[in-house]
Amino acid sequence: MKKSFSLTALVGSLTVPFSFGVTPIVYNFDSESLDDIFADGEVAGWTQDIANPPSINFGAGATVDFPMAYIQDTEIRLGAAAPSPAGYLFGPSATNAGYLGTFRGNQADGSPTTVSTTFDASTVGATVPQVIMNLGILDDPDDNFESRDDFTVAITGGGGSLATIGFVQSGGNEEAWNITVSADGAAPTVLAQTALSNSGYTFTIDFESTETIFSFEPSDGSGTSTFLSSQPPVADFFNTATGIDITHEVGPDIDDSATALVFDDITIIPEPVSSAFALLGLGLLGLRRRSC
Repeated sequence: MKKSFSLTALVGSLTVPFSFGVTPIVYNFDSESLDDIFADGEVAGWTQDIANPPSINFGAGATVDFPMAYIQDTEIRLGAAAPSPAGYLFGPSATNAGYLGTFRGNQADGSPTTVSTTFDASTVGATVPQVIMNLGILDDPDDNFESRDDFTVAITGGGGSLATIGFVQSGGNEEAWNITVSADGAAPTVLAQTALSNSGYTFTIDFESTETIFSFEPSDGSGTSTFLSSQPPVADFFNTATGIDITHEVGPDIDDSATALVFDDITIIPEPVSSAFALLGLGLLGLRRRSC
């Protein structure tokens, strides 16, 4: 039987070791070009469900596009005249990432916008799946826009959502979003934990046999993992999960928001502990063979 190795995958601050027969599904955007637009098919493997707002011609050949979803780097630049980045959402330097929201434009009728991709989870070749993703919301606290938008990231399959992470504007703080989670088609649970604007987080979903566990931590490695919630289990993940939907929900006041969800390094892998034990077993086997 042919054995296959998977190379070490670095996701946020988590390193997944080599293991036999494991092929992680990884969505990052390093091979894309800045300003590639999801709706135009420029981002490989992804689609957008509705067209972007129309471009505006300002004369003298100056036409400006207002895409809802596009590729940009993870530098945090607040204000139109920001001379240098205020930091980076994910890690110590800039990387390409997906952007979705009203940072550049807004649908005139307030329609939601969803970008989607599909995958074959059976290729991962593990028994306990784990989904990891870097997420952050960009919003300039000093701009003139008073409305804030909501976002949802869903692992889809079987005609619905298998697990979701959402961000709902907190009424008491314009720069904080309450985190919501759900699994196995259940209604979202609004949690006490919040995600702050202009901050990057690494979210983890563990699809255990008896529960679905959600946790998160700062994506720069400055903190420890925080348990968020235990939700109902998702049966037969590897034969059920088929894709990812990322949705932007317009705030209550159309054309009065400039917010974007930034997403990167969405990865479907076996649980690292399981892989570590597999690696340890292989190492011991190798030692035994060498000692014979």
